[in-house]
Amino acid sequence: MEGRPVPVLPAGGHPDDFLNDEEAATLLGVAASTVRAYATQGYLPAGRTVCILRLCSRRDIEERLNTPARQGEGGGRPSDTSSGPRSP
Repeated sequence: MEGRPVPVLPAGGHPDDFLNDEEAATLLGVAASTVRAYATQGYLPAGRTVCILRLCSRRDIEERLNTPARQGEGGGRPSDTSSGPRSP
């Protein structure tokens, strides 16, 4: 590589990059503890542990970021009931 310029790194992250909890939290706009809770609850993939550091792929985080939560599917109040109290 003598005399050759160093190639420029591409801007932005690659989908195969691994992110720690703090980096994932920054992308999602939440706290690192929330990322850990999401992984425990199955809202995010568990990732992999290297030494003592839990890592998840940028692809998984960006997929969660671009996929809205499916609130109300499979649970909650049926859509045909009113929110008010029922009269006898």
